[in-house]
Amino acid sequence: MFLGPTRFTPKTADDRLAAFAHDGLPLAGRVEVLWNEHHVPYILAEHDEDVPLVLGMIHAHLRLGQIELLRRGVRGRLSEMFGPPATKFDQALRSLQVDRAAPEILSALPEASRRWLDRYVEGVNAYIALPIERPPEFGMLDIRDEPWTAEDVVAIGRLVSVDVNWFHALSMLRLRHEPGFDRLMARLRAHAESGTPSFGAAETMPLEVLMGMGRTGSNAFAVGGDRTAAGAAILGSDPHLGLSLPNFWVLVGIRSPGVRVVGLTYPGVPAVLVGRNEHIAWGATNMRSINSTLYDLTDMPEDSIRRRSERVKVRWWFNRDVVLAESDHGPVLSELTALKEMNLPPIALNWRGHEVSDELTPFLKLPRIDNFDDFRRAFTSYAVSGQNFLYADREGNIGQILAVEIEPDRIANAAQGLLTRPSSAASLNAAPLRSVDLPHAYNPQAGYIVTTNNTPFALNPPMVVAGNADDRYVRIRDLIGSVEVFALDDVRRIHTDVYSASAHRVARELAQRLGRAKPEAAQASATSGDADVGELISHISNWDGHYHTDSRGAAAYQLMAHHLGRAHFQAAFSRRIAEYLLGAAVFHDLLYDDLVSGGMDERLAEAARRAAADHRSYSTWGELHSIRLGHILANVPLIGNRFRFGEYPIGGSSTTVMKSAHPITNRPHQLSYGQQSRFMADLADPDQTWAVLLGGQDGWLGSETFLDQWPLWQKGEYIQLPLRESTIRQRFTHRVVLQPGSSSAAFPR
Repeated sequence: MFLGPTRFTPKTADDRLAAFAHDGLPLAGRVEVLWNEHHVPYILAEHDEDVPLVLGMIHAHLRLGQIELLRRGVRGRLSEMFGPPATKFDQALRSLQVDRAAPEILSALPEASRRWLDRYVEGVNAYIALPIERPPEFGMLDIRDEPWTAEDVVAIGRLVSVDVNWFHALSMLRLRHEPGFDRLMARLRAHAESGTPSFGAAETMPLEVLMGMGRTGSNAFAVGGDRTAAGAAILGSDPHLGLSLPNFWVLVGIRSPGVRVVGLTYPGVPAVLVGRNEHIAWGATNMRSINSTLYDLTDMPEDSIRRRSERVKVRWWFNRDVVLAESDHGPVLSELTALKEMNLPPIALNWRGHEVSDELTPFLKLPRIDNFDDFRRAFTSYAVSGQNFLYADREGNIGQILAVEIEPDRIANAAQGLLTRPSSAASLNAAPLRSVDLPHAYNPQAGYIVTTNNTPFALNPPMVVAGNADDRYVRIRDLIGSVEVFALDDVRRIHTDVYSASAHRVARELAQRLGRAKPEAAQASATSGDADVGELISHISNWDGHYHTDSRGAAAYQLMAHHLGRAHFQAAFSRRIAEYLLGAAVFHDLLYDDLVSGGMDERLAEAARRAAADHRSYSTWGELHSIRLGHILANVPLIGNRFRFGEYPIGGSSTTVMKSAHPITNRPHQLSYGQQSRFMADLADPDQTWAVLLGGQDGWLGSETFLDQWPLWQKGEYIQLPLRESTIRQRFTHRVVLQPGSSSAAFPR
């Protein structure tokens, strides 16, 4: 059955592979690119130096429209494609200067890394030089061919590394004048500090101790060999990102004399970021570490802010000049058009990513690593964004490292509040701490390690700004602990788990309190003629905490939590803070704390009446919670409908292992963020590596592999990514042969 977007000209896999074959490549030797039925490529190269070139071709072949959008986006060139409405976003992107350090980064790269990067760029350019049809986005967005440069690739890498704390900071800045804001911040800080660390004691480590140690010295989980049948470790990883199509990942296999690796690559970045080789596997989650400081420039002289004008090319309209402001402390964000309504004081962003660091080289080393010590040392040059990296190997060892550069001054500044005055900025005279200087875990007594964006270890002051609910961490830990002999089927079960402990805890408390108040609630229902409150209470009471699509209890709880939480938090804080909390991961925990204190009892009857009325229209979780499969252009006015390919009920919630983020609302909603890829590896067998994408491999609108992995995703199935050549040739049966300077051919084998 054709599962691609039918509004576009259909393309079979053979059609698409025919476009990949081409003559005269600058190769050192013969390269075979084998493809399976899902358009997953496997590079078999005689020489290592040909791998990045062919990987560049593959990324361009599968995701040319996507990487061109990324390249133009990071440079602030959206108006060239989307017209006048995008101008304010271009101003913001140019002001942020995500690519500021790209020239210096290139100059500082080790020779081998720079050569790899240049060969990748060579491959992208070789592909776009082909006289073949361009993706549909080119015509619709007026994209013209432009040669790629190494700076473009570094810029995309920096875009991947942006500080997720920026979005939290903007939310807090919008709310800073709301009644009760200081109380909100205190509760959020307390919640962040109470999070369970991935490893180490729960007691906090003073920042000064961490500094002394440095002088001396999405979900991911790893299960050690003592808990598996064959004695080798098992690793599972499922990154959480935006859910627009194409997926943010491309599955790739590579086999050459020095590089044997399979896993997830990011289009525009020439490395496997989540994957395995024959000896080890690795996965990661963002640790939300502090690597930015927001400076309040109120006390600085006016001439400390420098302004310049840049010309923005605008499609369908006159070109515009945008004003960008800069200070010695970084770009001045408060003058951005997109933020004018916030009435901010003059604020500058100081980000570690504006300085030189090397995040590429570590990933180029991983395919050749076979032990934990080398794994740790590989990340020495890594700075942003902070990641919890898990390690597993075939001897059964597991570990966790912090891939980040910690700057004690930034942590101390963040402890003072949202904004820092330059005159009061911390100066601890402490050098930054690199990954190898920081605590790590290796073969913990529990026999497993779990990370779910939670803090890696407890630090005082905290090394993270925004806390994360413990649900996913505790649930994965409990599921692993419940299995005597852990296997890949258990990874699959964990990846698709939709239980939320924090929501279930609130539901049980609600059921008890509603039960005690049932006569009064029922009286209110009968008097008003609304839906049966008793039925709502029954569904909440009987709910098992799982967000299955057919769950009536999940829907009943969501509706009750919405009406109760909105009314309570609006009264406790303000309408705008209530809206923020309805979309925050901390919602269930704060609701529970206030519920058990008795502070909501007087609101229960009215909330139940409203929720019962809603439940009559939306009786199951799937009727409320769905995913709209759509291209990244699906939200563009006027043309967006062309890029939407179906809406489906989906399980999970913001606090389940199978994350499908959503606000606490009483209306049907589509998720836009969550688990969008799954990866698992059993190190006992080189062929036991499996992955799946929400969507498909091919980004070409109309391709039969644009959405073909969606049915696999729904059923919890995966695609095999073997390492043995015999298995590769058995599973990957479509072949493109590339010869240096000679013809190439694509054909079924």
